[in-house]
Amino acid sequence: MSEILGKTDYDFVDRYQADSFREKDLEAALAEKPTVNEEWITFAADGKRTILETIKTPMYGPEGNVTGVLGIGRDITERKKSEDAIREVNRKLNLLSTITRHDILNQITGAAGYLEMIELEDEIPPGTKTEGYLEKVSGAVDTIERQITFTGYYKDLGEQAPDWFNVGSVIERVGGQTHHLKPSGLST
Repeated sequence: MSEILGKTDYDFVDRYQADSFREKDLEAALAEKPTVNEEWITFAADGKRTILETIKTPMYGPEGNVTGVLGIGRDITERKKSEDAIREVNRKLNLLSTITRHDILNQITGAAGYLEMIELEDEIPPGTKTEGYLEKVSGAVDTIERQITFTGYYKDLGEQAPDWFNVGSVIERVGGQTHHLKPSGLST
């Protein structure tokens, strides 16, 4: 404790970073509430580079005015590296998924084309096993195409960080759109 008593940010980090810390302190004081920041720092003692999640909380005197800012920092360097690695893996998986989906859809298009050529080229008597088999193959091709297309809707899942949203505003927005709808078969 004695090694930090009476010292300022300028004693631990370079001037640019210390100025940045002071700016964040001022933002917390003006906000009159705790603020959360992510800040890269380089320690003056050994040059180690770390990312900290800092919480800056204004401190108040007896008259209710801000007298200082309490800052608490937590090293989140490893967490950030893990998040970046996960994002990169998700990006690569999405690329692989996109290419694979594209290639499968190309093969499905080819199979559907061959099915059409069989139907056009050969006279297949109605009600035969061959006609039934061709219908089943055609149905399977259509189902596979729908399923592969459906997987495309989820390709970006995991690529973006989750985000908070205001449920009330979503309900209002959706509610505003649905009041124009009416059940089918009803007249006004």
